[in-house]
Amino acid sequence: MRELVRFFRVVPPVPSLMVVTFLVVTIVSVAAIAIDRSLVAGMLKAVLVVQLFAVSSGFVGHARRGHYDLLLTRGEGRMAIALVHWALSAAPGLASWLSVAAAESVISLGHARVSMASGSIVAVVIVSTTPWAFTTFLPRFAAAIGWLAVFAVCAAVQSSLSVALPLVTLVYPLALVGVDIRSQLGAVAVPLAVALVSAGAALFAIRRISIPLDGAQ
Repeated sequence: MRELVRFFRVVPPVPSLMVVTFLVVTIVSVAAIAIDRSLVAGMLKAVLVVQLFAVSSGFVGHARRGHYDLLLTRGEGRMAIALVHWALSAAPGLASWLSVAAAESVISLGHARVSMASGSIVAVVIVSTTPWAFTTFLPRFAAAIGWLAVFAVCAAVQSSLSVALPLVTLVYPLALVGVDIRSQLGAVAVPLAVALVSAGAALFAIRRISIPLDGAQ
């Protein structure tokens, strides 16, 4: 596992520019909540939007272009490769979130913390999982772009439709940030189910599909 982490540090699933973006967002977020603690939820949503793109990293396309030939030909388990790829795709965003949460903890000592609310944690899990799974066979950023398109369409028509809360959180999990959902678990059942099932399906598919190497194409 350590060798896999070292490999993906050399061939990172998240572009360097994305990591720099997380750094900038984190610094701005910490500065903003130091000035006004009411901005925490908005800053955390900004982190999640960037995370949405970071974890839409794609896997099979890169593997078929030979980026992971060294791992695949060396006999590394595909499940382990996929899990490390997933973890390192989500790591910069999780680090950014935890940094903002730590800043909020210092600034908001003795007050309820938005970043550690149950809804916030569920939102992080969903955004760090579903886009990675949906982009497994697609180009980088495909799931994030698709989500933005779906959200834009839903936002345009939502005023004229009555939509169940679980579907709202499926389309817009950022709405869970700062919300205590322990008394309304039904609201997160659908998006959590989609996240877990899609992740499991993606891992199973990576383990079973044929990934022809460059020399065989």
